[in-house]
Amino acid sequence: MTIPTLSCGSFPIVQSSYFRQGSREVRKQIMISLILVLLGSRTALPYAFTKIVDTSGVFSGDFFSAGDFSINNVGTVTFQILKTSNIGVGPRPEEAIFTGNGGAVTLVVDNKSRFTEIGPPFINDAGIIAFVGLDNTKRGTAGVFTANGAPATAITPLFYNVHTCCGEPSINNAGMVAFEASDAIGRSTIFRASGNQLTTIAKSDGFFKTFQREGRFVSINNTGTVAFGADLTRPNPFDLGFRVGIFTGSGGPTTTIADTTSSGSLFNFVGSPSINDAGTVAFTAEMKPISSGNITSIFTSSNGLLTRVVDTSASFSFFSSLAINAPGTVAFQANLTAGGSGIFTGPDPLSNKVIRTGDPLGGSTVAGLMFSRSLNDRGQIAFFANLADGTQGIYRADPSIIGPAHSFEEVVSNSVKTMLVTRKFDVNGEERAGLFLEADFKPNFDFTLEQAAQLGGYDHFNWLSVVTKDPLLENPGPGPFPECTSLTRDSFDCLTDVHGNLPRPPYFDPVRGGYKYQTVDFGHPFPVRDDLPWYLDEQFTKDGKRVTPGSGLKTVLVANTLDSNGGSSADTLQFFDAPTGPIEFLTELVGVFPDGSGQLLNEPNTIFRWKVSGDGMIKVLDNFDPSIVPDATPQILGFITLADFTSDELNLLTQEGISIRGVPEPHTFLLLASGLAFLFGTRWIGARKRKTRHRRFVG
Repeated sequence: MTIPTLSCGSFPIVQSSYFRQGSREVRKQIMISLILVLLGSRTALPYAFTKIVDTSGVFSGDFFSAGDFSINNVGTVTFQILKTSNIGVGPRPEEAIFTGNGGAVTLVVDNKSRFTEIGPPFINDAGIIAFVGLDNTKRGTAGVFTANGAPATAITPLFYNVHTCCGEPSINNAGMVAFEASDAIGRSTIFRASGNQLTTIAKSDGFFKTFQREGRFVSINNTGTVAFGADLTRPNPFDLGFRVGIFTGSGGPTTTIADTTSSGSLFNFVGSPSINDAGTVAFTAEMKPISSGNITSIFTSSNGLLTRVVDTSASFSFFSSLAINAPGTVAFQANLTAGGSGIFTGPDPLSNKVIRTGDPLGGSTVAGLMFSRSLNDRGQIAFFANLADGTQGIYRADPSIIGPAHSFEEVVSNSVKTMLVTRKFDVNGEERAGLFLEADFKPNFDFTLEQAAQLGGYDHFNWLSVVTKDPLLENPGPGPFPECTSLTRDSFDCLTDVHGNLPRPPYFDPVRGGYKYQTVDFGHPFPVRDDLPWYLDEQFTKDGKRVTPGSGLKTVLVANTLDSNGGSSADTLQFFDAPTGPIEFLTELVGVFPDGSGQLLNEPNTIFRWKVSGDGMIKVLDNFDPSIVPDATPQILGFITLADFTSDELNLLTQEGISIRGVPEPHTFLLLASGLAFLFGTRWIGARKRKTRHRRFVG
């Protein structure tokens, strides 16, 4: 059989598996079987290109390790070079790690003193670089290290092992480093190191056979969740199929993202995963042949939902390395059916192109490319290129609109402000004046709501309002209750839902489909509200009429803000409520995905409790300023965290399938996917040859 290669100039990179182009019929069948959503192409962003370093200057004659580079959210690129003057003869070639941001490059660490070999670097936003090396101070023992600063002001060992070590590391902004290595008795293990604490994420102890495979990467997000690929143990020696999978873990039980062992699985292989802060995992998968052959697709997995980004049924013939960022953009390298290769961010090879072979770059044209997990949250992409004139270099693609260098947590934390407001409010045709609760979510750093949502990987935001205590509904009496009419508004029947049931605390307000009193007010039957748990309705107008399909979800959200005297805007999402007591609430900011599902945000000061006393006076249990309403006597308890949730409140979220951002949850349904990692990353195998960048260190 023919094994395709992804060319990188004069250095072809051989892949360990091959993928045959499939038909559109196959694509349709797979979409039906997996309930996948095919993403439409996005508007192309024109890119400017910044040279980080090339071989035309002081590095003339050196070799840039083609995949050994990464980029942080500041736009700083770290990379490794290899002096080629003495390759094959004499002492080991000189190796060094540098950083650059378009100007002069700075040496971080080299192999001239402490280290005899050093490995691919990975950089976080603080400029801390994780790498693998052979440490002369430990008699050449292999280990994982971090270097603080450029040049390094401190080299911190995180892990040593006399056994085989180590896979290419990944570091997050908290300084946690994930990597694969052998444990004390030689078992392949996924570790997460943080300071002096070493956490085992997964180990080859039965279910997992090994995590060692050429090109297999680990990926860690800023919550500390690690995504990784694994070979699975064969139940018998006659099982010749690939038994592989993609998993996530943070120190407890692991979660299956995709595997080939599930009954009815339509996947043959999957590539190495990339995970973002929302927990969305991107990966490449080869599909099992259904009719006319296999196709390969890039998928994302979020909350158990698989979404297809692109496949090989048309313009692309092969996918290799990929990465996903906080806004959910997936960048990948691909071979084109028409010839050549490039880096893209979507299914359209024209509108989603970043750069491809034949494009002008650095005064020449691109002859070969290499992309390796080097996408940041601002949309900047670092890549290696061979040019037609023989120059090699590392470059950065800068989109015309570069997002601010802020994390989602920074944009959302402490951005919810609550207050008591004195207003006249129209309640069921009656004007009532008094104190009411208002909460405004306004993202930090002048982000709009849409920009903040994209940064977090969401479509938009909403609120979740939970009634935690309602003495009247806790003991409503035996019934039957008077029929709800405009004259019997105090009847419990007016609070029943579409099924005729009374809600019991804790419950979401409003109930799905709306309350019965709303059918009386609006003059038409159920449903008068959507079937989603969110506070602001996403399918019905304020007067209970279903929104015309295609009218725009975000427009509906703004219109449905319940404050008739104010409301939401492009940069503020408002919560407003005017209930009568006694009743207590838990109100939370949520991020909503395009399919209507959502996540409770776990950033500081986005969740608060409040209550209404028996006379209708609202008492805010958070940061209410008494000076706003001098006569108020609020009880201030402050914003709460997940630790303050009751078991009933947490169970309600679980029962309704609402996940919590940054908190690993078991998926609600089994994914029919799995994987084989691609031969595109770096493994450590001791000696290094000029045309081979894969290796492992053996201590």
